[in-house]
Amino acid sequence: MLKNIGHQIEAFNGYRDATEEVGDQMREVCFDKQNLLIEFFTNAVQISGKKKYDDPWQLLDYKYATSQTELRDMLAQVEKLDKINASTKHREHRNSTGSSGKPQIRCWMLSPTKISGFFDRIDVFDKIDQVLEPGSSNTSFRSMALFGLQGIGKSAIAPRYAEARDEEHAYNAVFWVCAEKMASLKQSFTDIALRLKLPGAQQHNHDENLIAVQDWFQSTDCKWLVIYDNVDRGRAIITMRNHSLALRPTASGLEIFSWDAQANIGADIESETNLAYDLSKRLSGHALAIEHMAELQVLWNISFQQLTADSLTFLGIISFLMPDVIPQSLFELEAHGDDLPEELAFCSDDFVMVQTQFKFFLTPTERQTAFDTAASWKFCELLNECQRYLYRSNSLEELEDVCEVNLIAVKTLEDKSDNINLSASILFHQANLYESIGKVHRAIELNKQAYEMRLHEEPLRQGLLAGFESNFGYNYNTANDHESSLIKAQGKKSDWPSHMKKNMARCLVYLNDLVRARELLNTSIAEFKSAKPLNWAMIAAYQVLGTIERREGNSEFAEASFIEAHNLWLKSDQTRLHPFNASCIYKTGVACLDQGKVEAAVKHIRDSIEVTNVHKKSMPIEHARALFKLSEALIQENYNGSEEEARRLREEAESYLREREPNASDSGTEDAYDRFVPIFWR
Repeated sequence: MLKNIGHQIEAFNGYRDATEEVGDQMREVCFDKQNLLIEFFTNAVQISGKKKYDDPWQLLDYKYATSQTELRDMLAQVEKLDKINASTKHREHRNSTGSSGKPQIRCWMLSPTKISGFFDRIDVFDKIDQVLEPGSSNTSFRSMALFGLQGIGKSAIAPRYAEARDEEHAYNAVFWVCAEKMASLKQSFTDIALRLKLPGAQQHNHDENLIAVQDWFQSTDCKWLVIYDNVDRGRAIITMRNHSLALRPTASGLEIFSWDAQANIGADIESETNLAYDLSKRLSGHALAIEHMAELQVLWNISFQQLTADSLTFLGIISFLMPDVIPQSLFELEAHGDDLPEELAFCSDDFVMVQTQFKFFLTPTERQTAFDTAASWKFCELLNECQRYLYRSNSLEELEDVCEVNLIAVKTLEDKSDNINLSASILFHQANLYESIGKVHRAIELNKQAYEMRLHEEPLRQGLLAGFESNFGYNYNTANDHESSLIKAQGKKSDWPSHMKKNMARCLVYLNDLVRARELLNTSIAEFKSAKPLNWAMIAAYQVLGTIERREGNSEFAEASFIEAHNLWLKSDQTRLHPFNASCIYKTGVACLDQGKVEAAVKHIRDSIEVTNVHKKSMPIEHARALFKLSEALIQENYNGSEEEARRLREEAESYLREREPNASDSGTEDAYDRFVPIFWR
């Protein structure tokens, strides 16, 4: 213990010593650290010198865990102050020396889709420059939207503008964000975070990556440009089709019109023929229409009838896939390979056009066959894996969409066993979704449907059936039917595995049998600790232990248990924006409030609200209970004179509660909110 605390203090002192000027914030943190150490060592002496404690080492371990957490928070705060100080010194030095050197960063991320046949739009580029002023020393944020008809050229203009300004070194970094879908938007920001190698950036933590990129935008000295493509809902260019939305998310808008045939066509390319000129006038200068007509002439020179059966099948499948995610290398030659077969030579052209034209070439029956083949081509299994990931990452809106799509796709499968297996899995994930958003009775119905499907499989999959039994137990717990939950948790065996003992202990807590609950929980935690690799169900076990301690009036032990659950969650490399993480922080704050540690309680509960605020649309009750408890903390001892904030928070909490339960009559207790929270983070 002393060695670990010493390392923390050494790191803390290192940051402090590196600070040239110790400001008020740094002094305050140093004072808090000194108080913390005095309190810990005083408690250690008292605990070791008195015999009134049943297990003094357990209490000392709890004190140590609490002190470690607070020391880590202080260390993070000092590190942040050090970075701010270093950044300030850097700016002051650069300003005093008159240096105009650009930051040593170069990051260029444009659309993966290459656009050919682009004709200069010099007038449009000039208008964009007038708004964004890339050469200006003004660091205020500038934005504009390019809007107009589909296919008019918006998504081609934006990257070409960036490329043109690259030659002038106008920007240090340019980013392309696919904003048509929420999933693609989040993935784009994850790609940016990974490309910039931002601290804490991870492949699947989309929400945290978004926050990291936003922080980078606000703190960097680089000149950056972000292009948001296909938005229907530093400096930024946004392309969209909807005229009415053009000015809402941006400072200004620019409508992209069709080419003026006389002003543009023929002005750039001397070899243009009269035919192209006439074609431009006939199509009113619509960029995509011109491209389609030009490609059409090439495509009709290809005889689709000459394609082999394999080529027909291949093209039929990928005609129903998103073109942007089809690897271009599929149609490129190997380094020492021969030319493409003559029958597939057209694939070297813009494949979006190939897809469109080939689908027109197919008969309705062939088109349906191609779609069914594409849908069943490992598509359902892939979506099933996506469902599992989306649930674990708490991406509930995306999970709902994926489940609905997969239910449609599964119906196209001819194999009955595959149909049953995937359908049951989809219903299982939908049940988890509905329990998470407070619709637990719907979750029970879906689990029953899926369970019946599994019972008709041959041979029976006992492991999956046992999983449904556990799910029923969770559902009944969430529905406050704890007796039924206990029956499901006990099952037909007496040699329960560790996680089942933990589940039974949780049921017994809510049935007020705290003695048996503690016995089972202590056993399960000991088994979890000895398991290799570490079983992350132990996180939930510490949450339950904290609840037992709190109900028995051991608020200090309860706080330590919730802190341990939180530390284990962070060690598991899980996202900090998950509601379970918010629950750990919230419970720690509540335990602090029970002890009269108002300032610590306010800090923890505010931290939890930062997370619940992200999910308040789908999980309003979790957000409401944190608001309610914060209001209670603020009115204790007139904390910082926050009566008005406390009143506002209480009203907001009650409005969320009435949204969930219109007939709710009692809104002045924790239980009024807790009873609607899913059991996993109740």
